[in-house]
Amino acid sequence: MTTVLHEPAPGPRTWTAGENPAALGFTPVLREMVLDWYGDYCVIFDADREEVPVFTALGQWVGLADDADTITRLIDLHERANGTDA
Repeated sequence: MTTVLHEPAPGPRTWTAGENPAALGFTPVLREMVLDWYGDYCVIFDADREEVPVFTALGQWVGLADDADTITRLIDLHERANGTDA
């Protein structure tokens, strides 16, 4: 999965799930996409998809929530399996 994000500098930048989305901060993203934070977790909302990718603040892949209502459940499962430190 590759997503193109717009940076303040000229030209788009691409990143893959292996990179750290948290390093992007609150960078404006393509059209209908929004980066948001759930505590120590970064989520990316995309108007074209119901699924929501979830990462830790350190950029570790947590998983794909089925929709916005299941983000906290996915985070809870991740914390139970890996401890509470994101």
